[in-house]
Amino acid sequence: FSRAKTGEIIMAVNRLPTMFTCGHEDLFRFTSYRWMHLMRELPLDHPFDNFRLPQNITSPSKVLFEYSKIVKNAVFIFDENLYLNMIKDIQYFYKRKLISEDDLLSLKESLISIIDWGKGIMLNDQLDSSNSFYLSTLNLNSNTIYFRYDDIEETDIWSFSPNPIYIKDPVSCSVHRKWLHSLRRYSALISGANENIFYDFMNKQYDYVRNIDKIFL
Repeated sequence: FSRAKTGEIIMAVNRLPTMFTCGHEDLFRFTSYRWMHLMRELPLDHPFDNFRLPQNITSPSKVLFEYSKIVKNAVFIFDENLYLNMIKDIQYFYKRKLISEDDLLSLKESLISIIDWGKGIMLNDQLDSSNSFYLSTLNLNSNTIYFRYDDIEETDIWSFSPNPIYIKDPVSCSVHRKWLHSLRRYSALISGANENIFYDFMNKQYDYVRNIDKIFL
């Protein structure tokens, strides 16, 4: 995409996308653990501490994270529960005693790290400054992305991570693109603007993480 002559990316997300979590080893491992549990690929009582990912998954994930850093001219629209959905998932497995105290501490540190990193990219410190970030005033039901480059156009919809539903039908892509651009009008720009909204949002996420074992979500 970075070598395309023309292009457009607009993404709306209600939970941390894989392209972001794969840069944080513990969180990427937890995302995979959750998916394996829900798909019944693991016994229901399988603890997180015993779950390991093979190298043929971890190596490509690191490559994907590096590619995410060179995305340009993209619009990201975030749900206010962007981080909270993952925090709730971790809390759920912790309360089921499938996440130990040590693992919870490690995951909390990783969550703080990814929130710090998210703050950096939304302030245009760590990704290309041509990207823009919005906080939606509407609830988003899933992660979706529309992208177009050269002669390729596609819409991806995640009913559940990690694999999306791929749609290349031009009419469907056009409708989805129109909806995403409409959604942007119901969102607050938080990259380089609306600092009160931005810092209120980020400070809530830090509080959720610090009290993950104490508060009811």
